[in-house]
Amino acid sequence: MNIDNLFPIPVGIDKIPKELTAEQLKFLTTQQMQDNVGNTVSTDSYILNSNELVDLRDELLKIVRKYFKIVYAPADDVDVYITQSWVNFTEPGKYHHVHAHPNSFISGVFYIRSEGEADRIKFYKSVYEGIQVTPTEWNVYNSKTWWYSVSTGDVILFPSSLTHEVPTTTSSSNRISLAFNVFLKGRLGTYNDLNELKLI
Repeated sequence: MNIDNLFPIPVGIDKIPKELTAEQLKFLTTQQMQDNVGNTVSTDSYILNSNELVDLRDELLKIVRKYFKIVYAPADDVDVYITQSWVNFTEPGKYHHVHAHPNSFISGVFYIRSEGEADRIKFYKSVYEGIQVTPTEWNVYNSKTWWYSVSTGDVILFPSSLTHEVPTTTSSSNRISLAFNVFLKGRLGTYNDLNELKLI
């Protein structure tokens, strides 16, 4: 039997091609932080607009554009750009609550310091299913949640509406990540089809 993956949710997994410089790492790890639900976040929520991170922003934008081109294959004159971005610190034994990212099209996480199996991002299936069959083994069709282990240098991209969380980390040191949101600019649709939308 053939089973097609009809209307799948695209989660992109990539890696930054080069390591952060000592200056970039110092800048990211010495940010002023504030409390969040289960962890702490930088008070600067446009961190990638900093002069110190121009190269990192450019590398992340290349990865986002690759994801956008593969997943959406746009015919319209439209591009992507990073809106808000912030640093997350998750101490050993801490977590980050279940949430999604409104007012955004694509969201991403870049892992500055992460320990593989000890660190995960967990996604939730948002479709309600009135009938639940208990499986003998879990797969992408019958699971209500799915997680990925993440390591230093990894970049995870996903639709901003996809609910996710950071489960309680078992790392021996602080998990540090940079989260960011992405939106569209340019033009969607066409004038003649009466569905034109100009995005500034």
